[in-house]
Amino acid sequence: MRTRMMRWLLRLTVGLVAIIALTAIAVYGISELRLRKTYQVEVAELFIPTDAASIERGRILAGPAAHCAGCHMPNLGGQVMVDDLPFLVAAPNLTSGAGGVGATYSNGDLLRAIRHGVRPDGSTIQLMPAQNYNQLSDQDVAAIIAYIRSMPPVDNQPGETELRPLGRLLMVLGQFGLPAESIDHTVTSSAAVPFGRTVAYGQYLAVIGNCASCHGANYSGAPLIIPGEPPSANLTPGGGLSDWSEADFVTAMRAGVRPDGSAIDPAMPWELTGQLSDDELGALYLYFKTLPALEYNSPAE
Repeated sequence: MRTRMMRWLLRLTVGLVAIIALTAIAVYGISELRLRKTYQVEVAELFIPTDAASIERGRILAGPAAHCAGCHMPNLGGQVMVDDLPFLVAAPNLTSGAGGVGATYSNGDLLRAIRHGVRPDGSTIQLMPAQNYNQLSDQDVAAIIAYIRSMPPVDNQPGETELRPLGRLLMVLGQFGLPAESIDHTVTSSAAVPFGRTVAYGQYLAVIGNCASCHGANYSGAPLIIPGEPPSANLTPGGGLSDWSEADFVTAMRAGVRPDGSAIDPAMPWELTGQLSDDELGALYLYFKTLPALEYNSPAE
């Protein structure tokens, strides 16, 4: 009897090991096919300005609006952002210094990377929100490139982003995707959204600011996949912002403090977002107020 039990346990163990091995092989194979896929993207030729006003506009876009500086550092020299079980996330050096892409990327290459999430060799950029930057107007993309070109060279090589086994599994399970997979690469131009304290401009800022990556596709909040980070807030009228005034929202973005006096976790880049103008923050507030009132972490339709 005991021998039969041991044989049964052995067979069960072997079966479980085989299932785990086959699953690991399948996850690696599926993820590798997606990672190795290349895209041939033709980009429109943009005029890149060199005047001070355009470069300053690019600084605002690359900083508090689109949060490029939050990943690539204020000097755009790049950094290792996350080194954990799912992945190693390295934001590249965008300058022309040693280890930077600025010396080798043409303006078209930068445009392809920003708007399409694709490198010059056609490979996909893994964890940059190009699906949101795809909505940047032609003028704003040109201003960002002008700002990148204006930055002093920084010598730094942050390394390469790496999806580890857990990260590959999360990707296969649909917890995140590759930006190039969700972009219509035939669209090569985008019209400007008029600047102003308007719902339309607030929506534009929310999109290029990649708010949905943390707060969910419908902005109702969500738990984050990066270990140790707190769940994101529900930004719809059904969440904590429902009783906030515009002044409360501006104060929260500039001081990192909610109306009840509690501190906002630094995982939310309020210090960067708070550098937006009063009109820009007002536009964001107006847009969030127009959203449907949803319960926390409501499924996106």
